[in-house]
Amino acid sequence: MAEAALRRVFVKLAHGSSASGVLAVETTASGRIRATTSVERTADGDLHNSLRIRRYTDEAQIAAIVDTLAPDGLHIERWLPKASLGSRSADLRVVVVAGRATHAVVRTSRSPLTNLHLGGARGDLAAVRALAGDRWTEALSISERAAACFPGTLCVGVDLLPAIGWRRFAVGEVNAFGDLLPRLTGLPGSGAEGLDTYAAQVAALRSLSPEHFPVRPALPPDTPPGQHMPQPDPGRTPALTPSAPEPAGTPDMNEVVGRDDLLLLTLDTLRHDVAVELAAAGRLPNLAAHLPGGTWERRHAPGNFTYASHQAMFAGFLPTPATPGPHPRLFAARFAGSETTADRTFVFDTPDLVSGLAARGYRTVCVGGVGFFNKQGALGSVLPGLFQESHWEPEFGVASPTSFEAQVARAEKVVAGLPAEQRLFLFLNVSALHQPNWFHLPGATREAGDSRATHAAALEYVDAHVGRLFRAMSSRRRCFAIVCSDHGTAYGDDGYTGHRLGHDCVWTVPYSHFFLEPTV
Repeated sequence: MAEAALRRVFVKLAHGSSASGVLAVETTASGRIRATTSVERTADGDLHNSLRIRRYTDEAQIAAIVDTLAPDGLHIERWLPKASLGSRSADLRVVVVAGRATHAVVRTSRSPLTNLHLGGARGDLAAVRALAGDRWTEALSISERAAACFPGTLCVGVDLLPAIGWRRFAVGEVNAFGDLLPRLTGLPGSGAEGLDTYAAQVAALRSLSPEHFPVRPALPPDTPPGQHMPQPDPGRTPALTPSAPEPAGTPDMNEVVGRDDLLLLTLDTLRHDVAVELAAAGRLPNLAAHLPGGTWERRHAPGNFTYASHQAMFAGFLPTPATPGPHPRLFAARFAGSETTADRTFVFDTPDLVSGLAARGYRTVCVGGVGFFNKQGALGSVLPGLFQESHWEPEFGVASPTSFEAQVARAEKVVAGLPAEQRLFLFLNVSALHQPNWFHLPGATREAGDSRATHAAALEYVDAHVGRLFRAMSSRRRCFAIVCSDHGTAYGDDGYTGHRLGHDCVWTVPYSHFFLEPTV
């Protein structure tokens, strides 16, 4: 702890349950130490798990407990300050079934251990949702992304730690047997309304197709008792996988299309390095809250300027992962010999994705930004012309300091005007990052011009308003969102300025896709 400059940590068994063997250890600058734990140490040194919380202040006793547990494997976790509810420390247990957060319970305690069987008490979930506000949806999304790390497990219980203020959340641990929550029914909009955790799992199992289940081979009639269960094949991938798409992985777009609304948000000219730096520095709280792991994926753009890149994306060629492939695509036109069309790819038979989605009953809407979407000439009408409905006004353009706010307001109006049953594909091209962007940085001047710093300030401006767009798009049903740059831009890199050139800062772009859960 001293080497890591940590005053408070949790010591946990590598493999444990129900806070067994867990110690919450805290020290003071004067050298005093205290451990809060469910471990009872007898006079002869034996350890027992207890339902009564104990506090040890003798360093020798604490060391003896740790030394006894150590052979079973231990790991140390940073003790994160948690939010409170009333006068009690609080956290959340979120149950994720088949990729969806279906149940949640607030656990409160006067000790660092909030487990309900150790004296913790259920808290008021409605109060927590009110405190979290627009961050509640993100709390559920984080839980789903954590569950997606275990694709062979139908159900997990995610311990979610809220930071002070209920605006940020961290995953404490993921429990394979985290569903023992009697009398708790499903969250609104989860698909498990009225069901307890076990009924929700049964419902999910019944929705799975037969290929998700291993076939048990027939056994000879003289099989001895006790040998009736076939031995698992160590080389076999677990057969049980969630039927719902996983936010942190590759979703089955054949399930998504027709079920969810769709959002394609292109952050025109956004550089990958700037996006990554700002997310790591905590300067993109609204975007980072939805990025799997809080980070952008590094990808290569399909073009090095807006028109070329968007023509490719509307044909199904989104930015490609910057690692050796082939990489299966989310969308693809049907043509023979494609090496990136997979089982989970949504295949369309029209010339472009936009008309392919329209053929599936989607209302296709474009909210334009940069000049290629301004409909003020033949070239500026090509891309908007792919959509059933398109919008562009001067306040949406690159010269407007409030362009993104105006674009979001128009998107909100579009969503509000749709019938509830109408599926929507909304494309929004963000112009704020494109040159000129100097006016987004306080103190910058037109004469000094644009820079990497003004580009970063423009991204922070977008982040400040993107939550409104996400709320609008998830106000009717679940929305699958793709957020990416179409290309980067140079600010003097190796002597280059601008884009439509082959520099790495232009070809390398940030990308992410995720689900926005319903807010109603």
